[in-house]
Amino acid sequence: MLSDARWTEVTRSEFDHERSGLEFIRRGLPDRESYRAWANFTFTDRDGKLHEVDLLVITETGVHLLKLKDYAGTVEGDASTRTVHKPSGARYSLDNPRIAADRKAKRLKSLLLAQSACKRHGLRAQDLYIDAAVFLSNPKGRIALEESGRHGVFARDPAPDQKRVPPVPGILRHLTRPDPHRHTPVGPTLVHAISQALHQAGIRESTTHRRVGSYELGRPIAEGPHWQDFEARHVEQRKAQHRVRVFRPTEGMSQADRDALERAARREFELLHGIDAAVYDSIAHKTPLTSRTNRIMGGNAPSTYLSSLEHNHGVAPTALDDHLRSHWIEPEAIRADDWATFFERRSQAMLQAISDAMGKPSQDLGDDGWLPDLSYDEVEPEPNGSDET
Repeated sequence: MLSDARWTEVTRSEFDHERSGLEFIRRGLPDRESYRAWANFTFTDRDGKLHEVDLLVITETGVHLLKLKDYAGTVEGDASTRTVHKPSGARYSLDNPRIAADRKAKRLKSLLLAQSACKRHGLRAQDLYIDAAVFLSNPKGRIALEESGRHGVFARDPAPDQKRVPPVPGILRHLTRPDPHRHTPVGPTLVHAISQALHQAGIRESTTHRRVGSYELGRPIAEGPHWQDFEARHVEQRKAQHRVRVFRPTEGMSQADRDALERAARREFELLHGIDAAVYDSIAHKTPLTSRTNRIMGGNAPSTYLSSLEHNHGVAPTALDDHLRSHWIEPEAIRADDWATFFERRSQAMLQAISDAMGKPSQDLGDDGWLPDLSYDEVEPEPNGSDET
């Protein structure tokens, strides 16, 4: 078992299942000089974004960043997605957590190499590889992943008398068994350099209950260029769940770019607060998206993410326009970031489709058309407090 001198619990987990998974790993690791572990900490990468780490382990096999998942029931999926079938019969889908863990490992590596401890010990990019892995810690969970979805996924090591053996390797075997193809040979120099670099980088307690204004931030749930979204709760209205977006300038960003980022943040704030919720949260402002497409879009303007789909993901402009039209979206308006025109014309198109399906005309909300006066500045509610008639 790894001793207190070599096991650092930066933040004590509030979840029993997570503590159980961490304890399983700790008890299975030998108490040797080349072993170190840091559990439940947050770091800020060089772009100013926050990242939470469940467990970082240095062993004789390398440096490992682990994401713990306690799926109850059966987990299925491929290299991209996961579907969890709960014992109650309910199910939900999510992205493969190893994708986020691998991205997090790369950003942690970049942060550590920038510290004086790594520079003093002569560590270069090719000298440090942080392996990202997912530990499915629930001993009662059933793993039914496709072959492509098992890479970098591990379960609890089976006991000698255990009859049902998981279809993925044991986590302790992965952490302790020497790998001839490992990228990072582990020795006293590496252990000492990373330990010092983590301290210099300012790893700290998990962001749970980190406060911004009147909101307590939970875990990060989405990110894009220069921004991160967090689960959040208001300190005085704790039952309601919120989503808070934090904008962060990157290291070395010019003043002009900082000003542009501030304008983008202010525009988004004004958009959400200058338009009544019945408008910006309307069905006319929603459309089904895959999680991959949602990540590509991020918090960017339509003109930006449409261009990204075309140039970085091989979508032809004509095909993209046809796809937009199939969702009742006028390409000209959305490509010009003309939100008011987009909203009005899509609303009219959706209303016409409903009228055609029902075989009777619709009723407009205003005398002059779909909406009386749609602008970013102000949308007044009807006297009865509702935008509906």
